[in-house]
Amino acid sequence: MLFIPTHIGYLVKNINKTISNMFKLGYSIEKNIYYHPSYDIDICLLSNNGYIIELVCPKTKSSAIYSLLKRQGVSPYHICYKTHDMSKAIDLLLSQNYVYIGDKSIEITQEYEWGLFFYHADIGIIELIKT
Repeated sequence: MLFIPTHIGYLVKNINKTISNMFKLGYSIEKNIYYHPSYDIDICLLSNNGYIIELVCPKTKSSAIYSLLKRQGVSPYHICYKTHDMSKAIDLLLSQNYVYIGDKSIEITQEYEWGLFFYHADIGIIELIKT
């Protein structure tokens, strides 16, 4: 499989309050809160019975996703897929009318924690990471 789903990205206003409420739904911390300076966001991965949710919270109004949170409110906003062949996956997405959004400068031949983001009018936002 070229695209393997890994998690759902979820926009939140207050990451600590959301974590507390997710605990009540049976989620546990998969990866503690950490800060991504390039996007000015806090992130935390939670899991429940194999399902992974990535909480994403803008730190300031200058955050890359602040306007998205303001427009959409607290909500799921992307699906992340991992792939074993980034070049092939990117070529396929671009040929199917996906467009890059965000930072395109990530070196696709190396392992990295942050993915490339794409948008399609009928799908929305997806994140692509290398396995």
